[in-house]
Amino acid sequence: AASATASATATIAFSDHSFQGPFAFSFTGSDRAGFVAVAGSLVADGSGNIESGVEDEDSFTSGVSTQVAITGGNYAIGPDGRGSAVLNTPLGPVALRLVISLPSAVLPPVTHADIVRFDNFSTGSGAMDQQSLNGLNGLNASALAGPYVFRVAGATAGFARLAIAGKFSANGTGMIPQAGSIVDINDNGSVTAADTTLNGSYAIDNTFPGSGRGTLTLTSASTGQRTFAFYVDTVDPTTARITHLKLVGSDNSGFLGGEVFSAPAVNSFTAASLAKGRYAFTTGGTSGSGAYAAGGVFASDGNGNATNSFFDSDNNGKITNVTGGSCAYAVDPTTGRIDLRLLTGTGTCPAGASSSVAEFAAYQTAQGSAVLLELDAGAVSTGLAFQQQSSAALSAGNFAMNLAGQGLLHDNPGAIQQDVVGQFVLSGTAITTGTLDINNVSASFPSDPIATSASSGTSGTTFAAPAGGRGTATIQASDPVATYKLIYYIIDSNTALFLGQDTNRVLAGTLARQF
Repeated sequence: AASATASATATIAFSDHSFQGPFAFSFTGSDRAGFVAVAGSLVADGSGNIESGVEDEDSFTSGVSTQVAITGGNYAIGPDGRGSAVLNTPLGPVALRLVISLPSAVLPPVTHADIVRFDNFSTGSGAMDQQSLNGLNGLNASALAGPYVFRVAGATAGFARLAIAGKFSANGTGMIPQAGSIVDINDNGSVTAADTTLNGSYAIDNTFPGSGRGTLTLTSASTGQRTFAFYVDTVDPTTARITHLKLVGSDNSGFLGGEVFSAPAVNSFTAASLAKGRYAFTTGGTSGSGAYAAGGVFASDGNGNATNSFFDSDNNGKITNVTGGSCAYAVDPTTGRIDLRLLTGTGTCPAGASSSVAEFAAYQTAQGSAVLLELDAGAVSTGLAFQQQSSAALSAGNFAMNLAGQGLLHDNPGAIQQDVVGQFVLSGTAITTGTLDINNVSASFPSDPIATSASSGTSGTTFAAPAGGRGTATIQASDPVATYKLIYYIIDSNTALFLGQDTNRVLAGTLARQF
């Protein structure tokens, strides 16, 4: 019989069908009065309709609103993975812009979308992750068992900057014993480190079955009692154990949003727990001067020393870029908490607190990342660190991106930072096509084309080849004109972290492959 071979080119495109099923979502940002945190769960039908859902909101303007029903809505996903959604609630519609990406080193192993609140009343950045129907069916307290690490950030009831991070062990029956728990708090620059009085409780909420909603109460001498609503993001299909939660404050003790990750099931820790290798990180929050973001690359020798390759920051428009220097780190043998010190200046690492050192409490997750909480008085910031799998250039392809505005404000709309999601095609060091969705609160700009070298006649949109896992990029939008000067830190060939370097906006974000 005769035979023949042929080849064909497949074009991958997203559509409304790419967004189907239950999704957990959360975002933090600002309205015209100040901080806003929202978390929830929605069900998309794959045909452009939001069928149902529930959310919790914590804001300066309206206080705490719990178990707010999502009564419907709509969405549309374009072929580039960018889309829009409107969630109908009794508090009013929630307008979003989003961009879909594939699982990566930064993102859970599910369909993921970066999101931006997109209206002229508030803004915010966050994420949606597809929930597992099998993981949500019959969900009970036993699914939350073992060690977890967490971070939350926002403001006190008196509108001062606040961030908390720590580790606890859930016992599978709704209790969090004090044994093995630890917490750090940075309350407006006043730091209480390594408090071992943390304890608490948790429960699954059966009022909205299938949503993955629950409540978490954490109490310690340094933080007082704080209650959160949580939404189950990811469940390990093998162990049926929850591995990721989205959090939002649900009491009047402050205004907070954050997340919980499963932690390594290890009984003892050493300096080698911070494995030898290079790590990329970003953090964001507020300094005494205003909005603040930092990032960099450091190398652990696995023996108690961390050498900065790079430390970069944007402190309310003041840009700092430092290379070199080494500081010792310490690992708590019982909890695994890492006291990580990184040079923000030149020379040798000074002992004790210093303006030339950024100190972090670092808590490692079971997913290979680490939660960071800044412990010095210079800034109240939180973030994540990832071990670099590669320091080479990003491979060519389609990428989703987000840039989240940083900073805490109260009754100062002019200080609200911009939020951005977008998509582009990268070929070598050039972006060949792409589009951004930008929210300034006072004005929003959907579908702003990225100006490529060919379209603009300039080299305004480029990705420089990275050196030591750190590169620089300029992304220029064209209608309206907006230019973003960025540093990117490679995690692997498909994933990177972004840090803004503009004097007029303070941004941090992520970059992840679509296909």
